Amino acid sequence: MFFALVASFGVTSWSRQRVMAVAVAFAVVPVWTGLIATVALAPDGATLLFPLTLTTLALSLIGHIIFGTVLGACCLAARPWTLTWPWQLPNRLRRFRG
Repeated sequence: MFFALVASFGVTSWSRQRVMAVAVAFAVVPVWTGLIATVALAPDGATLLFPLTLTTLALSLIGHIIFGTVLGACCLAARPWTLTWPWQLPNRLRRFRG
């Protein structure tokens, strides 16, 4: 989802720091917040997934920050904004297409 959003918004003029910040924000705001809301609001969410304690909140937040960092680094390496409509592969990736 993140790569599709990045490709559709065309972030060619964004700095590396901004791409990384947006990736971490994406991993924390909708993804981590959705996880915590699911655990908190779902019936038996804490028993089926994990109990909400300060430790589980902190560890899951740290995990999602790491996830966002890796997502941003992969995004910068893959450069999905170089894709052209209708999603043609860039020349450097065409040789891998079967």
